[in-house]
Formats: sequence, structure tokens, C-alpha cells
Amino acid sequence: MSKLCININDLFNLSGAELYNANLIGDYKSISIDSRKIEKGALFIAIQGKKFNGHKFVESAVNSGASAIIINKKQIKNFINLKLPIITVPNTTLALGELASYWRSKLKAKVICITGSVGKTTTKDILISLLKEKYRVTGTSLNNNNHIGVPLTIFSAKQNDDFLVLEIGRAA
Repeated sequence: MSKLCININDLFNLSGAELYNANLIGDYKSISIDSRKIEKGALFIAIQGKKFNGHKFVESAVNSGASAIIINKKQIKNFINLKLPIITVPNTTLALGELASYWRSKLKAKVICITGSVGKTTTKDILISLLKEKYRVTGTSLNNNNHIGVPLTIFSAKQNDDFLVLEIGRAA
């Protein structure tokens, strides 16, 4: 089975979301925060952090095939002329987490979270290796265990996975 599909109506549940260009709505089979890794038809979320601003890459994401974007409300004036659905939210990082929570609620997989101060990545890797001998498993890659990486791992889970193994760091 494939990844889950997010419909534009699902995005209305994001806190403080407003939709522009609603006549162009569709379904999104992938979500990306990296304009260099956009799949055609993806939903691009412009994450804004202390050292980076995803809004600088919106046009690149659109040119690479993004079919909708989630941006900060304050940025709408910069992108209002784009001919695709635009969802504005007060905080794109929180929206990423909210979407992941929604996505997680649709999965049938049992979730195993690995936490702690030392040995999380090794423990997670061993557990995934053991589970994969008998089950369909998605798990955190490398040590993407923060408030950005955990949602991205959840988005990579497939509908028919038996287990979702998440490494959760202190900052997540």
C-alpha cells in the first residue's frame, strides 16, 4: 500500500489556517520541507527557524512540482499571486506537527518511541532491524529525532505498516 493521502479539507483543521485559491484544491500524497526534494504534487511547508527561512524556497518548490504551500500568515503578500492553493498559519513548524498528529491518527501501525539521554539511535536501529524480520516497519532515519524530524518520519509511514518506530530527542 502507498502512503496516506491528505486532502485540502484536512488542512482546515490546522490552528488558525486560512485558505487562498480554494478553487485549485487537490489531494497531496507527500509533504516536504525541502524544496530540493519535492515530488510532483507535493504539499510544501515553509518552515522558519532561527538559522533558516523556508519562505525563501517557496518559488523553487513550486517550480519543482509542489502543488500547494503552507506559509506563515505574515508572508501571504509575497505569494498571493501564485496559482496554487496557499494555506496560511500562524506558525508553520506547529502546523507540521499538527499535520503529523493527524496523519498518525490514520495509521494502523503500533508506535514504539525510543527516548533517553544515551543510546537512542543504536537501540532504535537494532529494534527496527529485529522487527523487519517479520513485520512491515517504518522508523526514524539517522537521528532525525527533533520537532521537525519526528513529523517527517511519521509522514513516511505507509498505511500497511505494522510498526512505526520513533526516536525522540529531548528537543522534540
